[in-house]
Amino acid sequence: MKPAPILLSALAVAGAIAVLFLSRRTTSYWNPVDSTNYVARWRSYRPETFRQQVGRTKLDHVRLLSEQDAFEREVGVDPLVYLCKSIDSTVSDVAESGTASYELLVEASLSPDGRPRFQLASRGQAPDEELQRIQDALNLLPPLNTRGAELRFQMVFSIGQGGN
Repeated sequence: MKPAPILLSALAVAGAIAVLFLSRRTTSYWNPVDSTNYVARWRSYRPETFRQQVGRTKLDHVRLLSEQDAFEREVGVDPLVYLCKSIDSTVSDVAESGTASYELLVEASLSPDGRPRFQLASRGQAPDEELQRIQDALNLLPPLNTRGAELRFQMVFSIGQGGN
């Protein structure tokens, strides 16, 4: 088992990403992308305002698979928020034209070479063509270099499951 420090729900609040930390307990998370079990002690925080679902896509949460301090040290908060918002926007833009309902997990790996690497996993009726369009669009996002360490995080979306 690998340690993971924190599970986050990212919610857009007044143009920024607010963070919802889930309860203060030790739990495990099985990652379907790398088939690894992560164990961590989670902290809680609830923002006053939650991101509203717009269109077919809802960002459910963001999960850091690397230490939170490492993200702050290696890339900084503002560039990470910008990347998360870019991923959210990219997934929403591509999925908006679809009709299928599914859950999508986007795993991002950041490294010193600057080009984020993305892996996708889905549950439900995700069409392969739509997943490929999402993958292709994510691969066009701008670079985000770390200062030396590889960092990983996940964003989980509900697509076509209610909303406006």
